[in-house]
Amino acid sequence: MDKKLIQQLTEYGQNLTSGGVNEIAIANVIALVITELQQKPVPEAYMGYALYDSDSMLYEQGKVILSKKARNKHEELIKKIAV
Repeated sequence: MDKKLIQQLTEYGQNLTSGGVNEIAIANVIALVITELQQKPVPEAYMGYALYDSDSMLYEQGKVILSKKARNKHEELIKKIAV
């Protein structure tokens, strides 16, 4: 978390403890956290693979990226390799 976010959360926390529960302050904290989460980059989802020959020498390696059409669901990732 960045310093600005920590400062704002500290401020909201102090306001909550000094004046009891305030629905607006709670909503502000939730909105602040959601905004921060939306700004973070999404990690790449992929299937990594490595193919070795009978002498344990690396033959081929790579990755197949998960497509955006998966939309938080399962997607079958396939890589056809000619041996």
